[in-house]
Amino acid sequence: MKRWKQARPALTQAFVPLVFPAGDAAQFDWSHEQVELGGVVQTIKLAHFRLAHSRQPFLVAYSRESLEMVFDAHDRAFAFWGGIPQRMIYDNPRTLVDAVKVGKARRFNRQFLALANHYLFEPVACTLASGWEKGQVENQAGNVREWLFSPRPRFQDLAELNAWLAQQCREKLAQRPHPDQRSQTIGDVFAEEQTQLRPVGKPLACHARCFGREQQILDPWHYLPVLERKPGALPNGAPFVQWDLPSPVRKVRDHLLNQDKDDRAFVEILLAMKTHGSELLSVACELALEHKTLNAVVVLKHVNRLKTPSPVRENPVPGHLRQELQVSCSRYDRLREVHHGQ
Repeated sequence: MKRWKQARPALTQAFVPLVFPAGDAAQFDWSHEQVELGGVVQTIKLAHFRLAHSRQPFLVAYSRESLEMVFDAHDRAFAFWGGIPQRMIYDNPRTLVDAVKVGKARRFNRQFLALANHYLFEPVACTLASGWEKGQVENQAGNVREWLFSPRPRFQDLAELNAWLAQQCREKLAQRPHPDQRSQTIGDVFAEEQTQLRPVGKPLACHARCFGREQQILDPWHYLPVLERKPGALPNGAPFVQWDLPSPVRKVRDHLLNQDKDDRAFVEILLAMKTHGSELLSVACELALEHKTLNAVVVLKHVNRLKTPSPVRENPVPGHLRQELQVSCSRYDRLREVHHGQ
């Protein structure tokens, strides 16, 4: 048996080539890379996305590999692509899959399913020990390490690194030849595939990521709809206490909040500020301060006047009445003669 086994030809693992229609699927995976951030060498977690048809990649780095980072990475990838594929293909990470069942049956994390339902894509898990089912993104991880992280790059922070990664995806990686359509670049094929992606929904609010503990970051503009219903929260509401408003707007606010029942009046000014911008509202408040008429009605009148200035009216003179004025001092001499003659 030993001699027979040695005489047998070596068996190689075979794979079936996969073909994906435009807009059908994208693949996702993680890799660990070495970078220098702020002078310190660190291991970052790099989220890899790849559209299976066009091969357009997207890369974004994080300090750790948590479910929250997965959510943020998907949001950034869909915004970068300008659309959403029908399916997203994963292996079986613990952050996404709670239980592996028979075949391809999986029990996905409930929060992750909420993300998939929000963006309307179907999550697909690979068969166990079958990484070739998402071989594109696995190959991408090795190539990106060679192309972008050798030698080790240096950045001030993650924000600068991610801006650089997005630029590399948009320019350097997108300009590589497409493996199946050699006459076109990845970027060329991506431009065609982009029309087949589902449009991204409109964001309701955006928050800067805070990695510290026991910190509270409040954006006053996110609470503006609440102020319309509860204007009394304006003087002591936590989002509004340290609000860095322009100086004229702040002076009007201080004056109005000292009056009885004028909280709602300043909320109207804030709504106008959100609609027309802080610069125009600042000028309107400066005009109200100059005229010493500090109330919401006057400020909003100034806003409307600044937004749509009154047109200059022209009174055209009919052609038969137009005469060129001839200036002559002799006219004054004649007037003097008439006056002295009388």
